[in-house]
Amino acid sequence: MHNQSKNVINCCDIRKEARPSMESIIIDKRFCGPADSANGGYVCGLLAGHIDGSAEITLRLPPPLGQRLGIVASADGAVELRENDRILATGRAVPLHVPEIPVVTFSEAKDAVRRTPYDEGVTRRFVQNCTLNQTDAVGGDDA
Repeated sequence: MHNQSKNVINCCDIRKEARPSMESIIIDKRFCGPADSANGGYVCGLLAGHIDGSAEITLRLPPPLGQRLGIVASADGAVELRENDRILATGRAVPLHVPEIPVVTFSEAKDAVRRTPYDEGVTRRFVQNCTLNQTDAVGGDDA
């Protein structure tokens, strides 16, 4: 009988323990929302960038500016923004379901603008120095 053991490669199933990976970031003060914390939309986008596909981000505490924070990714694809042991935000992959958006005419859109209680003159500078409220940004367009 022919011994085929020379052709068999014995392998062991080496599985690494799922360890979270961590990246360190500092959010510059120019990305403020309220004066003492980062803009929520900016932080959500930053965290979503660490998730494959569509993401759901939940802000749990105001993220501080100018301090070293950790973005911790777990083996299941979830992420956390941490300041030491405090969890500031969490994120996870979610399927994106976009409903059909109804089409409106130009006159219907103009009528909706006329009926809105939003007044740009009053609310435009609600949060001073907020990245999203700057009208004098490079390029000159309102954010």
